[in-house]
Amino acid sequence: MWSKIRRAGLPALSVALLAFMGGCETDRARRRDDVRAERAPGETIEARLVNGQIQMPNVLQAGPKTITVRNESDQFHTFRIEGRDIDGGIRDPIPPGETRQFVVDLPPGQYTVKCTTPDHDQETEFALTVTEVGAGTNGQQGRNGEGTR
Repeated sequence: MWSKIRRAGLPALSVALLAFMGGCETDRARRRDDVRAERAPGETIEARLVNGQIQMPNVLQAGPKTITVRNESDQFHTFRIEGRDIDGGIRDPIPPGETRQFVVDLPPGQYTVKCTTPDHDQETEFALTVTEVGAGTNGQQGRNGEGTR
């Protein structure tokens, strides 16, 4: 009699064990994603490429930044931050409607943010000021850059 119960119970136990292990794997994957998110350097800055303009804050505090660039225009664009020995960004053109991300550690200073796509008649660019951590931004934090193409 115990052998019949064991035979009937073994498949049910196996299915339950596999379901439990699958749930654990999902939890592990979720925890891995959370850790990656926690390791993303510094604050995340949103930049939008719209109608020949780069829209993002034009004053930031120094430190590591994760820059998320959304191309909301109908043309391909690149995204560069240049100055103070920094030349970071996205060199490959970002297709319309797509988003790319990069990480840069910005020391205090003046920078140029621009699109350098070769087929544009002029560069889209504007000045970015990076201040010391804790320094006042004179109300400019969060204001958008006004680079035009």
